[in-house]
Amino acid sequence: MRNLQKEHDAVKYFQHLKHRSGSRTPADVVITGDSFGMHLAIALKKFVIAWFGLSCWTEIDLYDRGEKLYTAGLFCAPCWKKECPYNLECIQMIDLDRIVGCVGEYASRRSSNVKGPDTRATQ
Repeated sequence: MRNLQKEHDAVKYFQHLKHRSGSRTPADVVITGDSFGMHLAIALKKFVIAWFGLSCWTEIDLYDRGEKLYTAGLFCAPCWKKECPYNLECIQMIDLDRIVGCVGEYASRRSSNVKGPDTRATQ
């Protein structure tokens, strides 16, 4: 019974957080790494452009409201390490022009009301 109460309290807190954040987040697009901000944007049903490096992109569902950017074929990613022995290649190899392109594609799709893919590997 106690765990059920904790879950109920957590749901009520999240609903409060969602309500408070929703009233203060006019953005249509959220650009973020795998973070609390990403999870909150997903919960608020925002279009999310998320980059992944040390965390696992396959564990996240954007519910057809976003793009996942990650470096395909990088042998060390995802690693979940606190310190990187490879100079954070997984993050440095994310192409900023692709992020800008994703925003442009979102704007185009939104104006034509078409959904797109939710995963994109950087080359």
